[in-house]
Parts: sequence; structure tokens; C-alpha cells
Amino acid sequence: MKKLFWIFPIWFLIDNVLGLNGYHFSVFGVGIRIILFALTTVSMCLHCLFVIRAENICIGKRKPDCRHLLDHCRPLDGFVLGFLVLNFVWATVVPLVKGGSLSYAINDFKTLLVLVLYFPCVFLIRTGRLTFHAIRRLLFPLLLLLAAWHSVMYIGEIHAPGFYAGYYDLIDIISFGTAVRTDVVMGYGITRIIQVTSVLLIPAFLLVLDKAITHGKPVIIAPMALVFFAILITYTKSIWFGILAGVLLAMAGIFIFAKDALMRKRTAAFGLVLVVLFCIFNYGFLDNTIVTRARNSSRPDILSSIESQIGDLQQQLSQKETEEATDPSGSHENQKDKESLEDLLEKLETQRQDAAGTAAANAERALQNTALQNKWSQSKLFGFGYGAYVEDCVRNQQVPYMYESLIPAMLMKLGLAGMLVWGIFVIALVVFAIKAMWKTPVKFWCWIGTALAYAMAVQTNPFLFTFAGISLMLYLLLFIEDQREETESK
Repeated sequence: MKKLFWIFPIWFLIDNVLGLNGYHFSVFGVGIRIILFALTTVSMCLHCLFVIRAENICIGKRKPDCRHLLDHCRPLDGFVLGFLVLNFVWATVVPLVKGGSLSYAINDFKTLLVLVLYFPCVFLIRTGRLTFHAIRRLLFPLLLLLAAWHSVMYIGEIHAPGFYAGYYDLIDIISFGTAVRTDVVMGYGITRIIQVTSVLLIPAFLLVLDKAITHGKPVIIAPMALVFFAILITYTKSIWFGILAGVLLAMAGIFIFAKDALMRKRTAAFGLVLVVLFCIFNYGFLDNTIVTRARNSSRPDILSSIESQIGDLQQQLSQKETEEATDPSGSHENQKDKESLEDLLEKLETQRQDAAGTAAANAERALQNTALQNKWSQSKLFGFGYGAYVEDCVRNQQVPYMYESLIPAMLMKLGLAGMLVWGIFVIALVVFAIKAMWKTPVKFWCWIGTALAYAMAVQTNPFLFTFAGISLMLYLLLFIEDQREETESK
């Protein structure tokens, strides 16, 4: 009986990680992820009722011979509940007052409802029916499979263009034509493998860090390399820089605060292996595109510099062709020089495309930020509610309320009051994490590193208001509660 309660939660977790866009299967146009979420919520609530009855827990009036449901409540629960209730105000009341679209508002807000699962999960944790260790035992292999999918799709598409489309052709057959396809992203001269669930590669890498420092087994290098490669081939700078900041913070915290010298040595070894892997992947497999792309984002003058180099090389190539025509005896040497120049030109052209794309994206983001700030200035305190958008600055016609610049978009939707709600909630999470995990520095700093990487990754990409994005927040919440329970039990 108890095992039946976990069927839908397990399938929801599997789809949440490996279901990519959540529409590999659809039922009457509704994605399987939404259906599984609803079934999971019902199943877990029924499980809680089963536990309440089995353990004779009072719900209404207190009785002297039984525990009360409120005895299982903790302060963090109040913050989560208040956060959801107040955000619901910005999904209903504020849009109605401001004349916004209620359907857009609900669609924009609905992924936050994943946090509803926090309440049955923590109740089951507190009654001994669930541990985060059990969640992680299933979650970690799924995250490795997600990384493997990214890697296979990238390698397949590079060596056999159309490989990625072939994957979706297969999904179309399996789903009887109900799947929603997502195309491979050909971004400015490079092939990018990026999905909504790619943000989950962040906790995957920090889980690898945790395992590497806690257990120190050399076998962890294999999953470390797999996840790291998958992160690199997303070619998404917000994920890159988020991971870099999160891992450096976690490693620094462990190195400084861990009392065990062995853990410090493992931390240093992890950093060394990470540098070696980066050099192997960037210079050996990815033709230095990681460094090139990172450099393009930090140098506004890089486009003109590359175009100047291309012009010089084209002149040299033209000169070689002229020499070949006038001096046929030196044609063999000339041919080698021409091939070398052509290879260099091809690489520079890829760099030029990426630099041009970066410049265009930065310009578009600047326009987007200005438009969002101008609309926010019309309602600074309460904003316009979830689902709001700027009419002359729409990123996607199907979901016009979705923007890449997170803070300006949220400020426009929620105003200063709504941003204060989010700020208090985030600060509360950090405070509760410190209280729950300060005595276990590896756990605490890996949690902080994951949270920082996550926060940075969602700033310039629409990852946050997705099932995967909010699920990551749920995992962080559950880890706090699990560690608190573990600390108190000791």
C-alpha cells in the first residue's frame, strides 16, 4: 500500500529531469509533466493522511493521548506558506486591479505551485517516511542521464547533422504524434545543446563535488567529467559563470571551515582535476570555443578586432592566389599556405559570428531592460502582477510575459513590495540553512554553492519560472529540512 503512494512522485521526478520541455507526451494538449505534478500532489497528500491515521495524529482539537499535526510544523513552513500566498496575490488581485490578463498571470505563476509539494514532503520527512538521501539516490543517476543526453546529442549532431532531429522523430513515433519538438540551437557558428532542464546540471555538479570531498573515491572523476562536459556544451554563459562562482565559493568555504585536513586535500584535488578537465575539453575537443565565447562577453570591442583580422587574412589569401597565378612553380608551397589561411579564416568567421551574436544579444537585452524599467516606473510599489509584459518589447508571442532579464522583469511585475517578499524569502532560506548545516561544512557550502550558481544562472535566461527551475528551489528547501532533522536526531 505504502509503495503505491510513490508511483506518481517517482514518475514526476523522472519526467522533471529527463522530460526536457515537459511535452514528450501530451494528453489533449496538456503536457505529461503537468499531469504528473497534479497526480503527485494528490498521491502525497493521501500518503500524509494515511500516516496521520496510522500514527493517530490529531488534526482538529487536541487530545491528551495523541500528537497534534501542528507539533510537526516548523518556522520554515510559515515562510514557504506566506511566500506562496503573497505571490498568489500578484497572480490574481494585482493583475485584475491593473487590467492585466488573468490567464497570463496564472500561467506565469503556476510553476511556483511546485513548492506546494514542500508540505507533504517535510511532513513525511518529520515522521520518518522520507529522507533526502532517498531522493538523492534516485535524483543523482537521473541527473547523470541528463548530462549523458546532452553529450550524446552534441556529439551526434556534430558528426552527423540531423541526429538531434532524429531523436525527436523517434519521440514523435513513441508519443503517437503528441510530442512538442524543440529544435537544436545553432548559435552563431556553434551547436548548442540547451533545454529547460539544463539548469538541473547545476545541482548535478555540486552533488559531484559533495561526493568527491565526502568519499574521495577516484571513480567520481567519470561523472564529474560527464556533467562538466554537458555544462560546457550548453554554451550558456549564465550557467557557466553561475557554476564557476558556485563551485569556487563552495570549495573556498570547505577549504577554510572544514576541520578535517583530508577534506582540504580532497578539495584541492577536485580543483586540480577540474582545471585539467577544462583544458582537455576546451583545447582538445571544443576548439577553444569556451574561452572565445567568455572573452567575447567581456570585450565590447572584440567584434571590430576580429573583423579587422579577417580583412587582413583575406588580403593575404588574395595575394597568395595572385602569386600562384604568376609563379606556377611554387604552387605546392602556396597551396599549403592557402589551406592554412583558409582554416584560420574559418575559425575567425566562427568567432566573428559569436561576437556579433553576443553584441546583438547585449543590445537587445539593453532595450528590454529599458522598456521594463519604463513600465515599472508607472507602478513602482506593486507592479503590474504576474503575466504582465511590455507591449512593444515582446520576446515570445506565445508567452509574452517571459523575459530573459530576470530582475527588471520581476520588478515590473511585482514592484518593490513583491520584490521585498522574494528578498525576505531568500534571506530566510540562507538563515535556516546556516542553522541546519553549519556543523557540517561540506553540506552547507555545497548548498550555498548550488544556491549561488542557481541564482546567477536564472538572471539572464528564463529558467526560473519553469517546473525544473522551481523544483531546484524545492530540492534546496527539502535539503535544509532533512539536515535539520538529522542534526536534531543526533
